[in-house]
Amino acid sequence: IFIPAFERDTLPSGDELAHFVPFTQAAVRRLALPSETLSNSELALRASRMLGGYSTSFYLFHGLDPAPSFHFDPATSTVTETHHRLNMIGASAQGNSHGCLLSGEFAYYRTQDAAGTDPEIANPSLKLLLSAERTIKENRTGAVQLLLDDMLHHGRYEETLPAGFPSQPRLRKTVTLRLRDSLHRDTCRPTVYLLYNMDDRDFFVKAEYEQDLT
Repeated sequence: IFIPAFERDTLPSGDELAHFVPFTQAAVRRLALPSETLSNSELALRASRMLGGYSTSFYLFHGLDPAPSFHFDPATSTVTETHHRLNMIGASAQGNSHGCLLSGEFAYYRTQDAAGTDPEIANPSLKLLLSAERTIKENRTGAVQLLLDDMLHHGRYEETLPAGFPSQPRLRKTVTLRLRDSLHRDTCRPTVYLLYNMDDRDFFVKAEYEQDLT
């Protein structure tokens, strides 16, 4: 996949959804988007095949990190949102085992701050996602996911972190649970979703109900 124009992540504006805002003391916020040149285009590759009964894929990505980095200038009370280079290599597998649908994804993120000495740019990291889904009864299913995000060069990150800035843990752990039911010949579909971050100890709960009218 070739993407000629960079597209950043869409962040909450705060108009309808409360969210964490870094550098609340900043009076001015600036957005510095990468220039639309060939050097800032993005390239993604995927190769897939069946291995041992599991659907397996391998991934490569070269481009820009859609998640922003922030630079704060206390002299002008200005925070600037920027985006930096990102290379990624990863693999995934999915298949059935003992009545469960199992899947796993592993990736190495090499960021622009490969040495881990710039606190304004994300460190390189290893990410592992494990999930399992099982039919509990008839059309009722349950799924669980565990995401592990291991920051590399964490010691250098802490050494260069400005005084007063909160430190991120080396290993971030997030778990999600999802329960989905299908009733009345699949015309009613209630779903409950829970996300819990073990490090920040915050959570998100969403209940959803779909009803076919015809």
